[in-house]
This record gives sequence, structure tokens and C-alpha cells, in this order.
Amino acid sequence: MALAALLLNQSIFASVETVRERFDSFVEALQKFDQSAINFYGSDAEIIHLELSKDGLTRPNQLSGKQYQQILKKIWPMVRSNNDVWTFSDLEFDQKQDYVEITGKRYSHLRDATFPYVARFATNNEGKWVIIYEYLKTKELDQPTF
Repeated sequence: MALAALLLNQSIFASVETVRERFDSFVEALQKFDQSAINFYGSDAEIIHLELSKDGLTRPNQLSGKQYQQILKKIWPMVRSNNDVWTFSDLEFDQKQDYVEITGKRYSHLRDATFPYVARFATNNEGKWVIIYEYLKTKELDQPTF
């Protein structure tokens, strides 16, 4: 029994460390405006994006990973031209039943604001760790960027 618990703990640690490395690669791609960041999203992922408008309303958007990938491909040139860099802080990695959850803060340099961030990574059918859930909160810009 003790051996099984030890093996389980080693497996959990390996999963968390693998996701930490994968997330670091994701952030690096984002910060370089490398379109490979789009491939970190699983096509069946659930993306929840809440935008806080200037009038105080919250506009929720819920997208699949595939829809989000398509949107990102279209807006990527604008994101790059606006130098909309994100940095992450206070990250915690927590092994759940069949995924690793990341919680922390995401700072948008363009919006000069920090928001809560949640992402979940799990293995897809090919055994690759991908984002299966992402919760983003942001605020509307004072001036349109396009």
C-alpha cells in the first residue's frame, strides 16, 4: 500500500512539473507573439472570457477551443502590433483528478490591469498536455486599438 501511495505521489509530482514546463512554454510563446501559442489549446477546451465594459456591465463570452483558436488566428496581427503582452504572477499548480489546475493573476500591459486567471491542462488523445479550460477576465479599452 505504501508503495502505491509513493508511486501515485511521484506521478502527481511529474504531472504538475510537466504542466509547469508546458505552461512556461505557452507563456514564452505568448510573450514572443509566436502563433504556436494557439496550439496549446485543445479543440474541445472551454474558454470563458469576461470583459468588463466602461459602463460597468460584464460581457461574457464562452467559446470552444476550436472557436478560440480561429479567433486568435484572426486577431494575432493586431495583438502583436499593440504589443499586448501578458505576464503571470502568484501561480499555483494543483493536481486534480485528471487535470492540473493553474490559478493566479494575469497582467495585461496594454490595459495596465491585473485580473484573476485560471487554466486547466490535461492530456489529449495523443498524450500531449493541452489547455482544456481557461477563465480570462479583462476590461474594455478606452480607445479601440484597430
